[in-house]
This record gives sequence, C-alpha cells and structure tokens, in this order.
Amino acid sequence: MNSKVVIDAFNPYEAKFPNRTVISREELHIIKTLRANGIGYEVRSKYQGKLYILSKKNFESLLTDPIFLTIYSISIAIVSAIIKEAIYPIDKLKEKLFIKNKDGEIFDYEGNSIDKNVINNVTEKMISDQNSFSQSLSNPSPNKDLNWALHLEHTPEIIGWCALSEDDYGLKCDPVKVTCSKAWGRIKSGELQGFSIGGIIAKSICSICDSDYTECNHISGTIYNDKTCCCKIQQFDIAEISIVKTPANKLANIHFSKEI
Repeated sequence: MNSKVVIDAFNPYEAKFPNRTVISREELHIIKTLRANGIGYEVRSKYQGKLYILSKKNFESLLTDPIFLTIYSISIAIVSAIIKEAIYPIDKLKEKLFIKNKDGEIFDYEGNSIDKNVINNVTEKMISDQNSFSQSLSNPSPNKDLNWALHLEHTPEIIGWCALSEDDYGLKCDPVKVTCSKAWGRIKSGELQGFSIGGIIAKSICSICDSDYTECNHISGTIYNDKTCCCKIQQFDIAEISIVKTPANKLANIHFSKEI
C-alpha cells in the first residue's frame, strides 16, 4: 500500500446542513501540507463531493474539536513533521489530535501512546454532542420575534433567544432574551463577553492564487512572497449563535441597552 493519511470528517451541524463532507480548518491545513509534500490523503466520509469547512468563531472552540488521523505506510515522525508545519501553536494539539496506525495503535502527534479508552470517550462525546445539537437546533422558539437560539460556548445548551439581522457593520443580535439565570449572571459579571457564530464555510477563495481555498495549498496566516494568505469567505451557512468568553471578533461584544 502507498503511504497515505486518512482524515475522518465529522459534521456537528448535520441536523441543519446534512449530506456534507465537513472538515475543520486545522484538518484542511493538514491536507494542504500533505499535498504540498506529495503524500497521499483521503477524507473519510459517508458523503461524496466537495469539502466544506467547519467554522466556530472563538478561540476556545478551536481547541476542542478533535482530529482523527489514520496512517498507512508512513511513520509517525513524518506525520508529526507535517502537522507541525501545518498547524500552530502545536502545543494546543496535545489533547485533541489522535493518530492511529494500521494495527489500531493510537498515538499523539509526538508519538506517545494513547489508551484506546481515551479515543473511545472522545468519539462518544462527539456523537453525543451531534445528537444533542440535532435536538437543540430543532427546538422551536417560544417567541415568534426571537427566532434564533442562543447557545453557550458552541455547545448544544440553549441559554436564550434572539433576533438576527444584518446592517452595514455585519450581523447583529438584537433584541436578546437570556432565559438561563446562571448564564445571565456570567454575562452581567463580564465573564461571558461577546457573541460568536458557528457554521460551515460553503465557498471561499484564496487571496494568493484566487482559487478555491480548499483546493490550493496556501495556508491562511502564512506569508508568500511578502503577501499574507487570507481565506476570503464568500458563502457562510450559519448553524448557531453562541455567547462566549472570548469572541474571535473583538467587536462582537455584548452591549446593554435595556434590561427587562
């Protein structure tokens, strides 16, 4: 068998956007680096067709989405070097990236053995979260004027409802009704500081080569010939809105205009 890395695709928003092969930004960067180094890869999914990019717009959420790789006829050392080239900061992957070989042994990116129960627990949690999201995304709003659920930190937990609109500055959640007293206390104390959206990037363009960002080998944030690569999003399918501790967009803050 030729050397190959298999990446498992997982769509937490399957209930809202079904029949899609969805990968995280980090997984896409691994794919780009594999391609650039001439190493074969496969995205394992029950669906065929184009790749969609999972996006959750706050820092903590990027650290919780696990990555599962299976390697064939290639060493852990080579895969580790690929990962270190594709993703930074690398130390954040310690507890979220799992590499399995053809014999079923599981390792972290440094080649340290991982107990199979750990990956079983992570897999069970992913499936549980997907099922919980399926239920929460189908919950009808108790208020016809507040038709979007507010989630806590990109989890299935609904802590309120809001109306979503768009103006010259971007998306706006207004008005907002928080129904969870504990979450409301965290908002008033300043622990939960802003808004974040979760969804799927359906179409994006590379700022370096103007091609589909999923098909080229340029990586956002990397400098090529004095130009920084950016992923220019052209279509974003919103799945959920969350209130979070650390919004990626520093302008996505909570502003109190009237308390009811």
